[in-house]
Amino acid sequence: MTADHSENSQRPAHAINERLPADRSAGLLRIAVFLPIGGLLLVSAWPLFAKLDFTPSAIASMAEQLSWAFLAMCTAIAGLACAIVGLRWLLYLLWPGPMGITVRPADVVIALGPFGRRVLDRRRMTAQYRFEIEDRELLSPEDFMTPEQETETCLPILRHPEHPDALNDIIRKYIAGSTEQHLRRLKPLIQSLRNDAPTVGTGQGASD
Repeated sequence: MTADHSENSQRPAHAINERLPADRSAGLLRIAVFLPIGGLLLVSAWPLFAKLDFTPSAIASMAEQLSWAFLAMCTAIAGLACAIVGLRWLLYLLWPGPMGITVRPADVVIALGPFGRRVLDRRRMTAQYRFEIEDRELLSPEDFMTPEQETETCLPILRHPEHPDALNDIIRKYIAGSTEQHLRRLKPLIQSLRNDAPTVGTGQGASD
């Protein structure tokens, strides 16, 4: 048993097993936009394919037919892409199993149904506030706060070397609740990450 696991085992159960449920309604707007657009584009592409005739004639040249074929193909691909995005969010809305972020003693589980599942080793995660980062490319509301205000009202940037996105981005996009609720539920994790020196561990990752 590692020192990290032993330390966490001494904490109250609610402090080491915290779950942030997914906001299933987060994709309603995307469903309402992408599914109709995808269907409209696919329906529009069908007449374009139907009118194609590559038989050489005085009325329609081969170049003209190739132009129509290119337009039909682009319309169909765009429609299919929009439909896939919309259907994926619809599946997210109707997903039968539990979804969300679960903080456990040794790891953080990100389960987002059709958007995949990841298991992040807590020992390799970091938590930094924006005032601690020197190279900040884009301005953020946190840049206009004092360090005390930021630590009291904002989540630090939570990262893992094997995950491309900050945990904050996933929380904003998929997780239900307010920033205050997220702060309260993730407080044990944040304190653990900021108090414990980072050690080299083996990340666990799985993609469904």
